[in-house]
Amino acid sequence: MITTELAPGILEHKLWEPLVTSSAEYQHVHELVRKTYGLATKYLCENCDNQAYEYAWNHEYDPRIVTSYDPMCYSCHREYDDLGFHIGHTTSQGEKHWFAKLFEEDVLEIRRMWATGVWTHQEISEFYPVGRATITLIISRKIWKHI
Repeated sequence: MITTELAPGILEHKLWEPLVTSSAEYQHVHELVRKTYGLATKYLCENCDNQAYEYAWNHEYDPRIVTSYDPMCYSCHREYDDLGFHIGHTTSQGEKHWFAKLFEEDVLEIRRMWATGVWTHQEISEFYPVGRATITLIISRKIWKHI
């Protein structure tokens, strides 16, 4: 059940499971957050005071409740999710991360393509659902370091 009210015991520490990004429940909650608060771009980021880009789930609270979301800029949102700034959650990496758009085999193939000297980062990015900047980070091992 989704509500704009805090549920009893919501302030108690609990490890909440994230909603599946592609699920109807996820889409519904995010629609309710937007209807309740408007676009995130109307607000400043909760962490850095830059303009917010989207709402981020505060992992200490139930993700099915609209009050569990804070406006954040894109980079703070990614940092929060990727670096595990939430109590008790371990950060999944690689294809197990909830926001992953690539599989480990894709990353290996990206690096193989680059190693041939035939492809540019931009050309490689056209084969995958990520941009040129992400390809650059993969090739330079700033992301996907574990493989």
